[in-house]
Amino acid sequence: MINISSVPIDSVREDPGAHWFRALAEQYPEQFAMVPGLTVDERKSPQTIRQDEKGQDAQNPQITSGLFEYHRKAVRHLFRAIMEEIFRTHDIPREGGVDIGSGITGEMVNEWLPLSDDQLQSWTETDINREAVETNRLRRQSGSSVKIASMYDLEKDLKLRGQKIPVITGLSSLDAPAFLERAISSIRNALVRGGHLVHIQDVRPGIHMGTDQLKHEQKPGPHTVGFARPPEGINIINPHVYFRPDGSFESSVELFRRRLGRSIMGTSGLRLVKNEWVVATEPTEDESSYVYAMNMRGPLPTGYTGGSPSNLACAVVTIAQKV
Repeated sequence: MINISSVPIDSVREDPGAHWFRALAEQYPEQFAMVPGLTVDERKSPQTIRQDEKGQDAQNPQITSGLFEYHRKAVRHLFRAIMEEIFRTHDIPREGGVDIGSGITGEMVNEWLPLSDDQLQSWTETDINREAVETNRLRRQSGSSVKIASMYDLEKDLKLRGQKIPVITGLSSLDAPAFLERAISSIRNALVRGGHLVHIQDVRPGIHMGTDQLKHEQKPGPHTVGFARPPEGINIINPHVYFRPDGSFESSVELFRRRLGRSIMGTSGLRLVKNEWVVATEPTEDESSYVYAMNMRGPLPTGYTGGSPSNLACAVVTIAQKV
């Protein structure tokens, strides 16, 4: 039996991402690092949409999406249960959808969405990265179609010609665009009236999202941050958590949640339906509990999960509707 619950966030309590980062760091300190004085050089950010598209196309998709698959495999059934509840509760169509930023794995459409084989055939997966698209096509010999498309111009790249999309999904994809408001406007324009955007953030976002939100909140830094050490040979410095002055954390995913919500609420024609942390748990016969947060996963003593052993996965769920 899988239990799904939303977690309210306030200015005092640590968000679920920060909470589980702290728990895992206490248990496995050698696998985590703290870096003081982080600043971001805004001059290195893309200055135009075209620059951003070229930069995303040039990235190695094995790093930007492939690395996440290892820990996701163990919790796919938990996130599938979350998506089933979302689609059922909000009466979201299961045919004719488009997934943005599908990466090399096509994880959202092929593993998380509650689709029948016939429904899957009607979906389109997209990515701006050509290598990601080709790799995803090779992995998926049948099912949804996979196309090159930019989040910034979905109508043009998908050749919609006036047709509209009933549902657009994204799995940790809206943390990539440097011009988030333009991407959200493109999604709004592509949706049919009454259509939905469903986005799940289960990994640490691009570094610019956290620092941009902190700057908006008049906390320009420099910041002390924490992150799980990446595999040897992989250079990833995107923080998992940012320290507050009192020593508590807030996760980069929580900062992204606020950043994405702000962008949607500032876009005319879109209504923010849900923007919350969601936790899925199930009992397990193992001696330890296993926690998945921000693409980190590890065993913890049962005291951390409040009793009997359980599997737990958390992420930020954001739903918007075109009005």
